[in-house]
Amino acid sequence: MDEKFDVFISYRRSDGKDLARQVKQYLDSRRIRAYLDTEDMIDGEYFDTQLKKRVVEAAAYVLIATPEVFQFRPETETEKDWVLEEMRTALREQKNAPYTRKVIPFVPYGTAIPDTLPTGLEDFPRENRIDLKGTVATRQELDRLAESICFVNDCNLWQTGRTTLEQSKAGGGRFCMLDIEDRIMPLYNKKRPPAIRSADSHSGACGRGTRRCGAARRAASQTGQSLPDRRGRHRQDHRHDQHYGAALRQGQNL
Repeated sequence: MDEKFDVFISYRRSDGKDLARQVKQYLDSRRIRAYLDTEDMIDGEYFDTQLKKRVVEAAAYVLIATPEVFQFRPETETEKDWVLEEMRTALREQKNAPYTRKVIPFVPYGTAIPDTLPTGLEDFPRENRIDLKGTVATRQELDRLAESICFVNDCNLWQTGRTTLEQSKAGGGRFCMLDIEDRIMPLYNKKRPPAIRSADSHSGACGRGTRRCGAARRAASQTGQSLPDRRGRHRQDHRHDQHYGAALRQGQNL
């Protein structure tokens, strides 16, 4: 099965493989799916095609920015600097989707990022970087990296939801009949809707159902009819909400 990864780890093998492996092991321990070519390369696929595919798929690109990363090699039609190619691809993807893509330089002590970089690296992030105190990452520095990878704010969430809907609309997807611009996604600057109360709260989980049942009973009383099955279903739904809320609080898988 072709697994998808959350993070692509880019590094120069000459001086960055140990730190890259440390980052890979840490992210795996945090259940963040990280791609490292020495461990996750699939046999039978072209090297260059596979690397570009992984960079494009991953939402985050972590550059192990050791000193030799920026010693770029001369490129020809047959010889490529793969780290440079990965950096260009990651920066291009981030530029196309700035709210859902991240490029994070993980910079060991002693690395100086050049003022002038090759074509395609003009948008290299000099502020969004994590500087290490040594050549090996501490637990605190690795925690900062994980927080940066997983950070989601309101704008990220809105843009991700919008992108998902746009993809679903294309090519006869599940939501192809929905109008994205009309009440499907809320405007980012609009006031947030009120928070939903706990699942076992009668007024929160079943408030609307209670009003509907009350209206139905009043209508039925005018015609002399009764609605025992409707009330029964409402009680059943309420018991299900209580069970679901309790299960969530206990961490059960439903």
